[in-house]
Amino acid sequence: MKRVLLLIVLSLIPAISAGNLVSGSGSEKGPVTFSKQIAPIFRNRCEECHRQGGIAPMPLATWEQARPWAKSIRERVITRDMPPFHAAGALGRYQRDPRLTDEEISLITRWVDRGAPRGNPKEMPPSHEWKSSWANGEPDLVLNVRNSFQLKASPTDHYVFFVYDHVFAEDTWVRSIVTRPGNTKVVHHANTHLVPPSLKAPETGYFDGDFDPGARGTIMIAGWAPGANDVMLPEGVAVRIPKGMRFGIQVHYGP
Repeated sequence: MKRVLLLIVLSLIPAISAGNLVSGSGSEKGPVTFSKQIAPIFRNRCEECHRQGGIAPMPLATWEQARPWAKSIRERVITRDMPPFHAAGALGRYQRDPRLTDEEISLITRWVDRGAPRGNPKEMPPSHEWKSSWANGEPDLVLNVRNSFQLKASPTDHYVFFVYDHVFAEDTWVRSIVTRPGNTKVVHHANTHLVPPSLKAPETGYFDGDFDPGARGTIMIAGWAPGANDVMLPEGVAVRIPKGMRFGIQVHYGP
């Protein structure tokens, strides 16, 4: 039997994330600058998504990039909308918990309230090199949809169920499924399904519009939403993909 790390790739024609705890002074005395206190927080807490080529809409790696967004950053961290995390429990309870500490939120708030100063560029932390876009290593199998889907402008949500052409020739054990939409700006979420041989896809490779995959015998095995971390099951744990099955993915496009 074969064990693989699977990457699922979606191609879309445009119609239109943490790290280790950051130490810093919690004192209300002294200046707070981007170079000395804020950049290390962003480097460890935000840059996984907020970087060139990242999933977020803007990078925050430099003062020039972050400064125009200062007030919005302040609002989002105070309300804990950023970094996105939707599980309950004490800070640090989960592996790769991206949530900011009260001290980090306090530093960001003080920095913005005092005009978001840059500080001494020499105090910037070393830049992080993103050598690979795969958090858990290069995938063993990459699947692409048969055809790109062109999303038309619409005030309502839209659903498309793509069926991949790849058929598993043997029982395969999968430890990770990574979803990469071609245009993240329009994708609300995407769910990966196991597709039985009895489900035949149209020539386009997808079912457009109202389609219930569960009613056609598929089984959902993975989900993705913007900002979600890639998940790798522990060594010795995997999901079995039976011989003859394919993958399908239902994509929810926002208005």
